[in-house]
Amino acid sequence: MGLTATPVNSETYSQQLHQDIKQLKHRLILTSPEMCLEHKEFSFLVHDATFSQNIMAFVIDEAHCISEWGPNFHKKYDELAKLRSFVPLSIPFLATSATLPPHVLADVRLKLCMSDTRTFLVNLGNDRPNITPLVFRTHAAASDLSALNFTAREAFESKQLIPTVIFFNKRDLTQHGCHHLQRNTFGNFFAAFSL
Repeated sequence: MGLTATPVNSETYSQQLHQDIKQLKHRLILTSPEMCLEHKEFSFLVHDATFSQNIMAFVIDEAHCISEWGPNFHKKYDELAKLRSFVPLSIPFLATSATLPPHVLADVRLKLCMSDTRTFLVNLGNDRPNITPLVFRTHAAASDLSALNFTAREAFESKQLIPTVIFFNKRDLTQHGCHHLQRNTFGNFFAAFSL
């Protein structure tokens, strides 16, 4: 698309990056609520009236995280509405998600101060012919990762690895699940087909 982009986080931030952003060398800035609200230099830049006139939009991907993560896991998500008070009213806030049931959408709209009269909603549905949702009920605690073994069983039976997405509610459990699959299932799968 020809857009220059840069990640802005505590590891990438430097005086040079600050100057590049200030001089509008990047058209797309990928950052976090913490950087916008807490990082001294970057937050000051975002709040600057002259600079904020050049902001085209705030885009919040995975907006369901505002509702689901905000209160306990990622507190700054709860404070994203503060950005509205620092930038001109003409700057739109775009919140996107593939998983926004009505109660979560209502919470996100509340937390982002999106009014009923000035909000445009697009719902394309979730009917995707190339995706088959499967729900496997586990009879043990969420930490019993052997319940994930169905993914390898399916792959062994069909002799092909079907793209699969597995959702976890906690970050550390996600890492444990990934390690479990690598150690106990897919390592064996790839070894069996590399002969």
